[in-house]
Amino acid sequence: MKGKKYDLIDVLNQFLVAHSHAHNICIVNNGNRLVRVSDIKIDKALREISCYVGQGTFGVPSEIVSSTSLKSTHDKTKDESDVIKYYCHFRIPCGSRNGFAILHAIGNLNVKSWLSDYLGLHANGQLSGYGLTITPLCSKLALKAYLKDADIRAIKVSHYEAPAGADVADLLKDPSIEKTLVLKKEGGFGTVASYLSKGKKRDRLVALSDQNCTAVKADVVFNGRARTISLEGSKTPKAKFYLQEPEVEFDDGMPVRESIAAVATDLIDDLVAED
Repeated sequence: MKGKKYDLIDVLNQFLVAHSHAHNICIVNNGNRLVRVSDIKIDKALREISCYVGQGTFGVPSEIVSSTSLKSTHDKTKDESDVIKYYCHFRIPCGSRNGFAILHAIGNLNVKSWLSDYLGLHANGQLSGYGLTITPLCSKLALKAYLKDADIRAIKVSHYEAPAGADVADLLKDPSIEKTLVLKKEGGFGTVASYLSKGKKRDRLVALSDQNCTAVKADVVFNGRARTISLEGSKTPKAKFYLQEPEVEFDDGMPVRESIAAVATDLIDDLVAED
């Protein structure tokens, strides 16, 4: 209706509620997915919404194998889906054209594509003449709040594969040992800013990773709080914040809601301060 005003936090809540009644079949990245939103919490005073988005693929039969016994437990039909719940946390600052979404990912699995596609369609249908897009923050922008004051206490090179014949480093090939090199230095490694490259590529974080590893992370301390951030420096580096104990509490491998919610709120506070 012409002249009608909408609050984006209400539009977002309406969208989440609409997807909370049952699992919906969605096409995401040309694949079949079952999706359902659950456990929606909204705080109008803080202008925040949090929820879980359950998502799983289906359409291809597979074999379920126990990682303990290494034996097949049963066959999964093409109609079955292993639905995993991902935590999502949103804040829509009053009067701002930008909102913030902290999206939980497990490895390379996440709900960003589904959210971007389907929330975009919903919002664009509700807000005639307006468009809504969800774009990932690049590392430089997302880490702006940390560049001056965050102290790097350790650097982690994940899934490092030691070259053949590298004496003691061959221990890293033992499957019972987590393949992460943790580099520590008395007094720390200085600030995050020192890991920005110079010249034309000065807005990128230095990529320490090579063919022998999959990710480079930094444990930092900022405002008395610990963070684990990505130091990956690709052409379009995306901001990644890693969850780990003791800052985050886990239950059966999944972060506890109260714990991950507190981390998400702190991250948004840092990002809003630099927006």
